[in-house]
Amino acid sequence: MKQTWVAIAIILAAAAAGAVATLILSRGEPTPAAATGPRVSVTVAVQAGETDALLYLAKSKGYFEERNLDVKLRPSASSCQAIQTIVAGEADLATASDFVVAQGVIQHEDLTILGTIARVNINALLARRDRDIRSATDLKGRRIGVTRDGIGEFLLTHYLILKDLRPTDIELVDLKPQEIVNAFSMGSIDAAFVSEPQVYGIQRAMDAEITNLSDFGSHHHFVLLVGMDRWVYDNPNAAQRFLDALIDAENYIRENKSGAQSILAARLECTHDYLQKVWDKHEFGVTLPQALLVSLEDEARWQLRALAREQRTIPNYFHAIYRDALAATRPEAITIIQ
Repeated sequence: MKQTWVAIAIILAAAAAGAVATLILSRGEPTPAAATGPRVSVTVAVQAGETDALLYLAKSKGYFEERNLDVKLRPSASSCQAIQTIVAGEADLATASDFVVAQGVIQHEDLTILGTIARVNINALLARRDRDIRSATDLKGRRIGVTRDGIGEFLLTHYLILKDLRPTDIELVDLKPQEIVNAFSMGSIDAAFVSEPQVYGIQRAMDAEITNLSDFGSHHHFVLLVGMDRWVYDNPNAAQRFLDALIDAENYIRENKSGAQSILAARLECTHDYLQKVWDKHEFGVTLPQALLVSLEDEARWQLRALAREQRTIPNYFHAIYRDALAATRPEAITIIQ
């Protein structure tokens, strides 16, 4: 009998060890249980483009509904407009580029960052080959179209420094995005600093006639999900459920890229060819990386200096980040340190 109990004890110990091993091996896998809570209506100011793919997919695939969220996506013409929409209380959350969010926190201390939804490299510096522009050094004395005071001018400034050029070496022509495309095609400017989808349009129409000088080093920028303190801190459970749904959309993209592109093509009314051309310029993911904090501070520093603002102190962006929602579902995605 004693031997029987010893045998049973050995079996139970082995089973327990196996269970512990299983827990250790499975730890870190992004498969949290769906957060539950009362039904909440959420209006989100979004960009009408593929940078907001996670939100469009979460809506189309029913991931918000699964978490008892009634989400309305409200298209905005720009990141700036999206921020103004939540400031005015016309939406609860918004998506915006890190550059615009950096400025937004300067203007609104109660603007809060919940996480990234994409890391993108969708900007390009294109030059006309008929102006004998083959490299960055050929830009001296040339007219370059860019939208002033935005991320285009910020990146162009960094590009010139990277190529040992000065801002005074070029003639900067301040134009809106579509005006840049028109001026470039008509030849009234020698080069154009543009983002998608303008890059795609120019390359498709003038591919053999342009030189692509888009060597920005390792610089990418982030697309963020933000809200005002009054909504985020009053709705912590809904914020967590919202991020859970976006993580489901991220997993769907990883497992079914063609399906995701088909959904977005129909939702955004764009072509499959366009999405295939620009897809690899995006890294879709819900994170809070240290690189985000560095980018926000760098962008704020440039904005305060370049725009000669009275405020010269860079905000503490660490305190503008709400970590609880992402920490509850994907803590390993948070690498920010103060």
